[in-house]
Amino acid sequence: MQVRRGAFTAVVVAGSLALAACTGGGESPPSATSSTTSSSSSSTTSSTTTQSPSATKTVALPPEATKHTEAGAVAFAKYFLQVSSEAFVEGDGSTVRALSESSCTGCGAIARAADNEYADGLHPATARFVFRDSNVQPSSSGDLRVIDVIGTERSVAMVDAAGAEKRRTKAEPSWTRSTVRWTGREWVMQDFAVVKQS
Repeated sequence: MQVRRGAFTAVVVAGSLALAACTGGGESPPSATSSTTSSSSSSTTSSTTTQSPSATKTVALPPEATKHTEAGAVAFAKYFLQVSSEAFVEGDGSTVRALSESSCTGCGAIARAADNEYADGLHPATARFVFRDSNVQPSSSGDLRVIDVIGTERSVAMVDAAGAEKRRTKAEPSWTRSTVRWTGREWVMQDFAVVKQS
């Protein structure tokens, strides 16, 4: 896995992958209006969930994501996005919660949106996220890594409970910033946000 170091000029937009998925793709996510400059100069201790799943039904935790290395942190951030995308197919955000610190607002938004996906009557037939590239922020080190993950949200069928296609989502770029923390035995998601280029 190639890991690049370098700075992206970015503005972190409050929101999450979940909000874009909920709107079906092309529409603007609700409440994605506040913006801040990303900074991860300090580490705080937060409680993590007690579950430690090794995989979802279709996404296996890669062995590399269990290592306390930069490449391991990147593999974990990529895995988190794959799990998040799959959570919408399953209508179950529990694995997202299990991989996240309880203080991660973006993670909580993804989990709640995934839990509620079936309530709207439609859900994606398959996971949308496809990995393209990653960038580890230069200020990252040791137990706290800030990773930009660039990918694509594929166009997929939105289906009803019977599996009948009702519409398709639009393909769109995906750029997220993940702050992952090593607990001493595993990586957990400490912060997650959707990023837009300035």
